[in-house]
Amino acid sequence: MKILVTFTYGYSLKTWEDSGTLEREISIYKMLQKRYGYEFIFLTYGDSSDLKCNLKNLKVDIIPIYDHIKYSKYKIINIIKSFFFPFLNRKNFQDIDLIKQNQLLGSWVAIIYKFLLKVPLFTRTGYDMYVFSEKENKSPLIRNLYLQLTKITIRLSDSYSVSNNTDFETSKNNYPTKENLVIRPNWVLPIEKTDFKNRKLSKVLCVGRLEYQKNFSYLIRELRGFDIEVDIVGKGRDFNKLKRFSQENNIKVNFLGNMSNQNLLKLYPKYQIFISTSLFEGHPKTVLEAMSAGCVVVLSKIPNHEELINDQANGFLFELKDNSLSKTFSNIIKSTKLEVISNNAIKTTKENFGLNKAVEQEHLDYQELVNYKESR
Repeated sequence: MKILVTFTYGYSLKTWEDSGTLEREISIYKMLQKRYGYEFIFLTYGDSSDLKCNLKNLKVDIIPIYDHIKYSKYKIINIIKSFFFPFLNRKNFQDIDLIKQNQLLGSWVAIIYKFLLKVPLFTRTGYDMYVFSEKENKSPLIRNLYLQLTKITIRLSDSYSVSNNTDFETSKNNYPTKENLVIRPNWVLPIEKTDFKNRKLSKVLCVGRLEYQKNFSYLIRELRGFDIEVDIVGKGRDFNKLKRFSQENNIKVNFLGNMSNQNLLKLYPKYQIFISTSLFEGHPKTVLEAMSAGCVVVLSKIPNHEELINDQANGFLFELKDNSLSKTFSNIIKSTKLEVISNNAIKTTKENFGLNKAVEQEHLDYQELVNYKESR
């Protein structure tokens, strides 16, 4: 079976490589190919540099869009060109059995190919772009574009997956769906377990963009007064503001910048405690990775976090209000159950969010979609 994987609009193999996530992103395709013999074509928003990316043992045909059409410095021109690309490059995809769209943005390319090639379309999303745009207070025009794109993509996909129960219920309420809406959680690579007692307790770890959504100013305000340091992995527009705010509140915050996923997976096991103060999330991979590494996760009490955590069993939840995190953290550092909670977190991810489970489910999805098409 040959599968066309259409990338998120604007993303390429080089994007994954530069962000340090290439190995993680392709791992599911490597295992699907090794176990079931699938062939893949990657349609990316890159240029010839994508052809030089090291995919190790993954055999895949790579078609970078900007190796076939000229890239424009104007975003709107590139978007318009992407609508015409499938018509101009139909001949490269004649023997495709299935299309997989990676995330909502760019789904118009996959939809056009679905009708040109007359094959099923599987769209996989990690978060609801329309809901995020509302919470980020995007312009009404942007919010409406995301809303319409989501409605159209759900309607025209043979299978449309969301990553969590919260998004599933939201989708059922917000969009006119068929029986094609399914839940497919994010997955994590296995992380080598280390002795919990040897980990740092004088530092806590946070991972995320330095942006409004991650709510790091609340974290700094709540943890001032504790004899700890905060290590934050990530970059963003709020760097200078957060650096200044941490100095004003007399708390040591180490801004570690961006880090490859490979190095990040080695970092988690050095910490006992991982904290997320996010205002909203999809199905947060960093939280899953921290749990898989045996960190005790301390998470804001939002619906998408509550799906993952049974409070004080496999992690801790706190309300996003004054003194809530500080009280929770004060109780945590006195707790004698942290190692038990760490082991429960590992068990949760192993049973529900492992790569093997994701590979098996994706294989079943491919087979069901192609067999259904052939039986019609």
